[in-house]
Parts: sequence; structure tokens; C-alpha cells
Amino acid sequence: MLVPKKILIIQLRRIGDVILTLPVINALRKNFPDAKIDFLTERPQDQFVRLSPQLDETLVYDKRHPFVWIKNLRKRGYDCVLDFHSNGRTLVLTALSGAKWKVGFCGPLTRALAYNLRVEPKAGSYIVDKKLGMLGALGLNVERWNWDLKLPQESMDWADQFLKEAGVAGPPFKLAGIAPCSRRETRRWLPERWVQVLAGIVKRSHSALFLWGPGEQVEIEHLRDQTRALLGPEPSGQGRLIMPPLTNLMQMAALIKRCSFVVCVDNGPMNMAIALETPSLAIFGPTQPLSMSPQNHPVHSMVNDENLFCIACGKNQCPYRHECMQNITSESVLQRLERYLK
Repeated sequence: MLVPKKILIIQLRRIGDVILTLPVINALRKNFPDAKIDFLTERPQDQFVRLSPQLDETLVYDKRHPFVWIKNLRKRGYDCVLDFHSNGRTLVLTALSGAKWKVGFCGPLTRALAYNLRVEPKAGSYIVDKKLGMLGALGLNVERWNWDLKLPQESMDWADQFLKEAGVAGPPFKLAGIAPCSRRETRRWLPERWVQVLAGIVKRSHSALFLWGPGEQVEIEHLRDQTRALLGPEPSGQGRLIMPPLTNLMQMAALIKRCSFVVCVDNGPMNMAIALETPSLAIFGPTQPLSMSPQNHPVHSMVNDENLFCIACGKNQCPYRHECMQNITSESVLQRLERYLK
């Protein structure tokens, strides 16, 4: 087994990818208790990275100054760099880091030039297990892992106050987190079916809390207004539709932590719910469920049309009629939510 003394983990973006890399920190700390372990990422993902108590330093990369960062990494004297991002920028950072062990996944020739230790990713496994498999280059075999995340108390207090002002009784809260947005069109479910699911949740005396980020306000307002139109005036004692203001990542995480469950597509809130141990149901089309959903998990599950010939294609543009999402009915989603709505 290799024994590095100064380790750098690289995962610059996106929120979900960064969250799914965090268990690597705990695995490294367990096996190398005396090593210095740092994590290089970008804003705003650094908010999640800073939650890890096992990390020494969070470095926030500025892409406007790539040469400064090359110099910075060389000056820090890492003997091991683990590149989980593997794009052009991080390949250069890793190759020029001066580290003795430059580790990454097998792939194109550019990776062979950047990494002197390469690992074949585990096929058909959850992405966290794939990432932990990279540590095999150091002689580690990690079978058990966790996130070990504790949200800031000020964020939890903010969430509790917001929910109180919104009229949601608790804790515990009868609160469904709703995360319908995705930057990739093929991952989105039909708006009219979201409306049916929202109405079904509210009729079961749960409040529906929209989880949204920059650029998603119009889409969320449309779902809220269409659901209100379907439901009519809110009867006394039933749930309600709640749209919080634009939040930072820690505020959204705190809201997710307070939810009874989260209904989502393949997006950042889905990974946040999994990491925060909030029960979740993910609606998948092109997403590969073996990679993005923990298998046989007691509280995290997904729904998809597993019999479709092109299911889990991974494409960002559908060459057909988007049947993978078209074929998922609101009734099937509500049926899967029954155990959470009791």
C-alpha cells in the first residue's frame, strides 16, 4: 500500500458530483490518519466540501488564473493528486502538480499522459463506489463508507424559522420536497404530471416545498400556479404549496433535511437528499440507475420504465419521442410515494 503524506482531491463542479466525491475524504482519513488532505473545488460547491470534519483545507479554484493555480499546487508539495473531474483543466493541473502519484480513471490518451496511476472504473456500481474504487491505485479496498455531514446550526435555524412563518407545523414536518428542474432537457418529467403528483401530495395533508435554484423560478411558479388551479381553494387542515426565496446551498440543504421525503429527477437536490439521509424518490429516464441511485437502499428509490429498449441511454438529446419520461405516469409515482405519505 502506498502511504502519501499530502493528498489533493480534485472535483471542481457540479454540486451533485462534488457531493458524491465527499465519502472519499473519510476513506482517506481512516487509512491515512496523519496525512494532510485537501480538496480543490469551485464556488458554490465549496460550501458542501467545508462540511467534512476530516478535511484539512478547502481550496477554491479560480479558472481566471490557471497558471497561478499550477504554481500554487506545485508550491504546496502534494505527493498524491486524485483527479475525479478529468476535464482538460484538471488534467493539466494534475500533470503539472509535481505529485509523485497522479491518479485518475482510465480513458482517452490525454489521461494516460496526465496520470501515472490509472484505474478502470467499476462497471454497474453506484457512482460513490466507482469513485472510491480509484483509491485502489493506492492499495485501498473501501467497502463501507458514509458522508458524515453536519449542517451549520444557523442554516437549520433559518429553515425552521422559514417553515414556521410558512405555517408548517413541526418538527417533525409533514413536508414533501419537490425538485423537478434539471439543466438537461432529457431528464425533465412532464409538467402536467408533476401537477398531478403535487395535488396528490397536498390532498394527503402534506405541504409541498419547491426546491429550486438560479434560472428555475419561472418553471416552479408555473407548476405552483397550475396545481393551485387544479386544487381550488385550500381546504382547512390540508397541506399547502410553499415556494421559498432563492436560497444558498446550505439553506437548501437545511430545507431538505427538514423534509419528510423528496421527489426529484436526476439533479443536485437528489444527491443532497441522499447525502443528508432524507428519503427520496427519483424519476429517471436517460439516467443510469445503477450509477446514480443507491441499490436496495431502505429509504432511497427510483422509478423508470425499465422495459424500454433505450432506457438509461445517458443522452442529452432524445432521438425518439422521450418515451423514457413520457411512459412514467403520475399514478405510478404516487403509488411509489404511498409509504412516505402515511
